Amino acid sequence: EDNVNAGEALVTVTGRGKYELAGSASRTFNIAKADSTVSAASQKLVYTGSKLSYSGAVKSTGSAGAVTFAYFADPSCATPVKASQVKDAGVYYVVASLAADANHEAAVSQPATLTVQPASIKGAKLVLSKTSLTYTGKTRVPTVKSVGGVSLKAGVDYTLKLSSASPKAAGSYALRVRGTGNYTGLSTKASYRIAKAANPLKVTAKTAAVAGNQKKAVTVKPGKVYSFAKKPFGAVTYKRLASGSSKRLSVNGKTGAITVAKATKKNTYRVRVKVSARGDENHKATSKTLAIRIRVK
Repeated sequence: EDNVNAGEALVTVTGRGKYELAGSASRTFNIAKADSTVSAASQKLVYTGSKLSYSGAVKSTGSAGAVTFAYFADPSCATPVKASQVKDAGVYYVVASLAADANHEAAVSQPATLTVQPASIKGAKLVLSKTSLTYTGKTRVPTVKSVGGVSLKAGVDYTLKLSSASPKAAGSYALRVRGTGNYTGLSTKASYRIAKAANPLKVTAKTAAVAGNQKKAVTVKPGKVYSFAKKPFGAVTYKRLASGSSKRLSVNGKTGAITVAKATKKNTYRVRVKVSARGDENHKATSKTLAIRIRVK
């Protein structure tokens, strides 16, 4: 027999010469499978957000069987990791298994490291959800829409790097994001502004009464003709509007007090007043026009 392959083999011995008359005899014996070896080289990959598979260099001898890979979380290979879970940045351990074939035993490699490196966002374009916010008195920072075209999770994939430790006041600000976890590097700078808030000028007019035919002008105090529900921001000024206003009434531009000219006859007079609040560094200027009635009795 041509005893090449592993398994049960047969050998036959046939006499020759002076042993020719002895005939022949056959016996079986076993041919054991040859040993195989397999080794896997360490590999580095970069995080993509999808599952990753080992594709490093594999060397084997002996068997022509298929090579499969198992993943572990520790070098002692005590904690298996599903192939679908090989995704996040970190170090995994790969064991290659070479299947046996007809003439060779199976083999298992020593663990090889599979390092998943964080993806770089260095210089990646930072896009904010909003580039304009409104002053509220509290810290205001827009959310991040994307980094390099990818939607990332705050506190998991990145941390904020602000141009101001506490962006509260109206003005312009800038920020970047620094990759963490599955990302590394510093993005490009993105700018946004905090716009001034509306000024809460809530004022209404009141009707005041004064005695008529006075020998001198009479001044009506501001509290008698204006009612402020909420104090506005910034200096308040007053302006008499000629249209729709009686010539018998004048207005103090700083205090808003209304003066009734002397010898004004009994009647009800009207003056239109533009009340303006200048605003401040965080609130817009604003104004409101009131029609104030003065009853001369």
